[in-house]
Amino acid sequence: MRALAFASLLLAVTALGQTELPKPDYSPEALRQFVALSNEDHPPVPSTVHWGFGGVEFRALGMNWHIMYLPFAMPFSGSVRYSDPSSMWPDPFALTHTELAETPQTFNDKREVSKERKRIEASMKVKR
Repeated sequence: MRALAFASLLLAVTALGQTELPKPDYSPEALRQFVALSNEDHPPVPSTVHWGFGGVEFRALGMNWHIMYLPFAMPFSGSVRYSDPSSMWPDPFALTHTELAETPQTFNDKREVSKERKRIEASMKVKR
């Protein structure tokens, strides 16, 4: 049944392809008539600047610009410096309770530096 339907579809498509289409008329009179009909008035081009309530939208320099001159919303958190603690950069290691990774050599170097600093401070106190 499906094969019969598919075969009839193929025959219909080939029969449609064999019908002759009317040849286009490129005579000078037909071309003049076509050009005369195609000179219709085009609709006016809409303005590229759109004024809305509290803002203006326009396209310039390859970008769409949306400029709002009325404050409709609160500023984003962190957009106003020193306004609240959320304006500070978060410490990702403190947020995830992760200690900074150190190699044993780094740990030993820090101990040696702090031991040397203490020795220098002690010798400075003795000189005074």
